[in-house]
Amino acid sequence: MPQHLPMTTEDLIHSGYIRNLSDFNPESQYLDIIIISGDAYVDHPSFGAALIGRWLESLGYTVGIIAQPDWKNTSSVKSLGRPGLFAAVSSGNLDSMLHHYTAAGKLRHDDPYTPGGKHGLRPNRAVIAYTSLVKSAWKDICVVIGGTESTCRRIAHYDYWSDSVRGSVLPDSKADILVYGNAESQLSGIAAAARRFGGDKRLIIKECSDLAGICIMESEAGPGDVLPSLEECRNSKTDFIKAFNLFYANQNPWMGKTLWQLHDKRFLKHNKPALPQSEETLDKIYSLPFTRKAHPSYKEKIPALETVKWSVQTHRGCFGGCNFCSIYITQGGTIQSRSSASIISEVKDLANSADFHGTVTDLGGPSANMYGLYCKIDGKKNGCRKVSCLTPEICSHLYCDHSHMVKLYQSVQNIPKVKHVFIGSGLRYDLAMEDEKYMEILCQNHVSGILKIAPEHVDDNVLRLMNKPSNSKFRKFLKLFKKYKKKEQFLVPYIMSSHPGSDYAAMQKTVDFLRGEGLTSEQAQDFIPLPLTVSSVMFHTGINPLTGESVFVEKTPKGKLQQRYLLVPEKNHGKKVRPSGRHRTR
Repeated sequence: MPQHLPMTTEDLIHSGYIRNLSDFNPESQYLDIIIISGDAYVDHPSFGAALIGRWLESLGYTVGIIAQPDWKNTSSVKSLGRPGLFAAVSSGNLDSMLHHYTAAGKLRHDDPYTPGGKHGLRPNRAVIAYTSLVKSAWKDICVVIGGTESTCRRIAHYDYWSDSVRGSVLPDSKADILVYGNAESQLSGIAAAARRFGGDKRLIIKECSDLAGICIMESEAGPGDVLPSLEECRNSKTDFIKAFNLFYANQNPWMGKTLWQLHDKRFLKHNKPALPQSEETLDKIYSLPFTRKAHPSYKEKIPALETVKWSVQTHRGCFGGCNFCSIYITQGGTIQSRSSASIISEVKDLANSADFHGTVTDLGGPSANMYGLYCKIDGKKNGCRKVSCLTPEICSHLYCDHSHMVKLYQSVQNIPKVKHVFIGSGLRYDLAMEDEKYMEILCQNHVSGILKIAPEHVDDNVLRLMNKPSNSKFRKFLKLFKKYKKKEQFLVPYIMSSHPGSDYAAMQKTVDFLRGEGLTSEQAQDFIPLPLTVSSVMFHTGINPLTGESVFVEKTPKGKLQQRYLLVPEKNHGKKVRPSGRHRTR
């Protein structure tokens, strides 16, 4: 049986690093790498700290995790001793500000990544707080920051919660290296350099200066494109848009340039994105010895684990290119799929668990039905700079056949002890319509009763600004779903209010359409401008950065609430409307 990675001093004893507690010295080195995370430690591949920890362990490094340390107490990051090579810092699976606050700026009451769902066990701007904690403990330790918060704040960006343009989180936190996106390749290179140079951070930074998928600080700009400076972005919306467009145009791993942006007196160096992982590497990652359980020290359940406990991730990435979504800048636009053998092997392990009751709750990814889809001409390698392969129309070069997905679902269904295989993650409905046989089999065998889709709106101008398919395609999908659905099956459409371009009339149009189709809009949320998304630039500037057109933006609390109230049931009017739980990062 696999054991958890060390998280407590007691774990160091159980793992054989020390004989007893009296042997422990917080200034001694027991582990090569220590990961500090804003999430509770769950040894499951859906939790970033666990996934990275297991990956580094597989490369021969000793790794520990300090989960949700007390950011007011330096000793809280010393519970595993001093890291021998470097410390890795992440806010957790989501941006800490998104964890804490609603679109209206109100404090959320729970945190699904914390034992018992309790709120308040991570700080605001967690990457900055945790890095400061590590630097206070050990000034000479190399600190590497990563995860969603670092990835989405890696250059100058609009920050909704302060209503200001903030600089890169790298100089803000005073960390040494920022890794962005899926970080296995970057951390492999950094760890190798750290071992070669005995943890000397200056030599590590120098060795890794051209590593894809990282950012570092330099005294001067080198070859590549220079973005408008942080100061220029703060003073001019035109410069802010120019900086964003240059950044956004260089997210292709094969064609991206090195980018430079002046922050005060130093330059942020933004290297091109890391290449997508191969099927072989992904299979290796997901075959690592995860316990799939929370650390045994926790006395209460961790809600986020309960939602993924019996699910399996089939792929990474998304080529949908929704303007409000951060998947493109975190996972990339190339689908990275696991082999069917790897997925089947993981489900077999699940089925042999003592508490498995026969249902695989999800086989999916950011969009469930992008598994195994690809560009037939390898466009990204050959000059294609399109973010979306689906809008305004599905690209003729996209391989859209879903038959391999059907075959995978059937293979998983035939595994002993598996009774049901459901698709619980969101479905890209415009893709599903390309393969009617897939729709038929999906509805007959793999919908638990609710099928999640994300039209987000029905007004075609708003949909265009979102980079979503037109409402005519949604109408077509509804007809197809009604054709194949069982009586007890229902659609749950995710709808967004107050996105740039959406006014009260457009929201009323959406509600009227949904009611006319017999659909409810309870799965609704107010738009939150996530850093480094196209929609956040629209919100901040009132301009679509991709076209230069002026865009209406609802910023008043009253106007936003009016749109929200159109969507929520009347019984909630006058009451606090609880968030839907769907914080769109994809």
